[in-house]
Formats: sequence, C-alpha cells, structure tokens
Amino acid sequence: MSTILKLYLNAERGRQRRLAEALGVTESHVSNIANGRKQASVDVLRKIAELTGLQSSDLLGAAEPAGLAEQVVPYTSRSMSQETTLDAYLAPKTRHRAMFMTKTGEPLLGILPGDVLVIDMRNPPRPGNTVLAAVISGDTSETRILRYAPPFLLSGDPTEDPISEADARIQGAVVAVARGHGL
Repeated sequence: MSTILKLYLNAERGRQRRLAEALGVTESHVSNIANGRKQASVDVLRKIAELTGLQSSDLLGAAEPAGLAEQVVPYTSRSMSQETTLDAYLAPKTRHRAMFMTKTGEPLLGILPGDVLVIDMRNPPRPGNTVLAAVISGDTSETRILRYAPPFLLSGDPTEDPISEADARIQGAVVAVARGHGL
C-alpha cells in the first residue's frame, strides 16, 4: 500500500479504529494493509477509497512521473467562443468562482501538459482531491498541483516528502480537466 493511507490514518487520533469498524475488520488488519504487510482485496480497496475519499490509484501507490516543472499558467483561449464554451460547461460544476489554468511541464497526477484545469476557489477540498496550492519556502512561493491528504499535501513523486498544510496555501480544488486539441 502507499504512504497516503498511513498519512491519512496517522493524521487524526481514532481514524484507524473507525476505518476498521467500517470495514468490519480489526485495527491490526488495517495497520497491516497500511504498512504493506497484507494486501487488500479489490473490494476492501474500493471500500477504503469510498470511506476515506482517497483515490484507489494513490492507495496502490501508483505514481505518475513527476518532473521539476509542475507549473500551471493562466488559461487563454484561442477564441472568445472557446472561452465561453468552457465557462458554460465547466464552471457551473463549481457553483462558485472558478479559475482556469493550463498545465505545463511533465505529466502529473493524471494531468497532462496542455490540459485546462477548472479550479473551484470557494469550496474546501476533500481528502484525495487534486488541488492547486502555493507552497511557501522561506521568502518564495511556488504554485504546484498536489494531492490533498490532510494534514499533508502530496506530489506525484513517491520520493518527495509530504508537504505540511502549514507550509502551503490551497488556492482551490481541481473539479474538472478539459483535454483536447485546440483548447
């Protein structure tokens, strides 16, 4: 299993017990799954994902290649009609203020270069959501696409240490990704 389940369980006292109860197994069984000593069945994995809000791919430890250029840039359409179409079909999913960004650099967390991200800037993210966050380091800040796993933010790179929520400012959750030529 991946570190995301361990982080999730360790983030709040009693989570492991509650998850074990909901799954109908012992706490030690959940611990063994989280630490990789036992493998979860597909049904248990699905139920863990459903109960925690984490992605199944993250629970399995699947990671996309992550590069140094994990950037997004403001979306600019090639024509006004394309921008209107995006607003009409994607922004209503947020029911609030949305921001459009374009992914640059290497593929990350299932998001490819050129994809247009719709970011909900009003609703708080849920565990497992992909988010846009400003990661603060000293006097600098870097905008990155990360996975929300309270109290941490995770990159798509399993070798990178988790980022504490205290060291970042979440700008919004990615609620839709538009992929296609000509966007």
